[in-house]
Amino acid sequence: MPPRSRGSTHRSRERPLGRPDSESVRMGNLLCARALVLVLLCASKQVFWVLEQPMSSVMEWHPLFQRLLKLLTVRKMLIKMSNYGGPTEKKTYLYS
Repeated sequence: MPPRSRGSTHRSRERPLGRPDSESVRMGNLLCARALVLVLLCASKQVFWVLEQPMSSVMEWHPLFQRLLKLLTVRKMLIKMSNYGGPTEKKTYLYS
């Protein structure tokens, strides 16, 4: 079952940038781009970084994330939040 917000954002693996006419979607894309700039900055300074995303996220398919994958070696790990004290299983990816 896709996340409820997908109906309003129209994000998908094929369309990771979602609806261009939505202010909130544009803001989310801007925040994503800024987070990836910070990842690049950390990597360039040899600072350890971890980016957390829910398993349902399509951020991995964002064009800038795809470019990041060509610049850096990125590891991806699936965890369950319940293994770390979370109240639910909530599967989450960690990128580093």
